[in-house]
Amino acid sequence: MMQDGGEGGKAASPCWHLVRPPAAAAGRVCYNRAAKFTRYFEAIRQRPDRASIKLEWIEHVVRNPVRKIAQQDGRIRRWAPIQEMGGRHLRVVLLADGETVHNAFFDRSFAP
Repeated sequence: MMQDGGEGGKAASPCWHLVRPPAAAAGRVCYNRAAKFTRYFEAIRQRPDRASIKLEWIEHVVRNPVRKIAQQDGRIRRWAPIQEMGGRHLRVVLLADGETVHNAFFDRSFAP
């Protein structure tokens, strides 16, 4: 369900679903269900190695990390094992707001 962008009748970004973003975030953040994603994340999810990562896995990592690290740029890294993927650890990188997903990938170098 796409909504009107609110600016002169322009259509909203195709990655905005269900909720309208705050005006300050327009163009940089995409909304899907109750989660927020950067445009970078929406683009990178098209790669074959990232397309199989389910949104519920990302939500699981955000809510139940086994490790959290804050980067110097304010972004937050979180890891959790995904049982459906043989216990491999999914890394989710959030923006400094702690809720906007910027990246997600299976981290081969993660050691619990």
